Amino acid sequence: MANNYRQFSFALKLANKKESEWCQKELSRLSKIDDGEGGETSTDFDWTVFPVKKLTVDTGAEESPHVWFRDNGEYGNVEQIADFVQSYFKKFYKQGYFVMTWSDTCSKHRIGEFGGGLAVVTAKDQHWFQDHQWIDELTKTLTSRNTDG
Repeated sequence: MANNYRQFSFALKLANKKESEWCQKELSRLSKIDDGEGGETSTDFDWTVFPVKKLTVDTGAEESPHVWFRDNGEYGNVEQIADFVQSYFKKFYKQGYFVMTWSDTCSKHRIGEFGGGLAVVTAKDQHWFQDHQWIDELTKTLTSRNTDG
């Protein structure tokens, strides 16, 4: 049996302590939503809120407040992150946007099991892009050009 993995690591920049406190509260709440069957569900990804500006130990550079999103070692639900980020933009930045990318891999060499995607999230929209979708669209375009000419 093969295992599939979705892996990513990206950060949402925050402007101030108020935003970092809101993110901490909302992500904590999302991590404890009841699944309706008496058990708790959790976010299907790992996250850490870095609330204040600080100097990093290794470089001495200033690190701005941000939320670090990453897969849980095997998988990560990018749809949950997109919904959270969209809520953040609706509350704080109506004109903001956030881009996230990921890779999809497999523990065995299986056709069609490797790839990835990206999403661009705003307060109003979520735009999704999967590499296999792009390949299908491109090959249709190339095929139609070859038959038209």
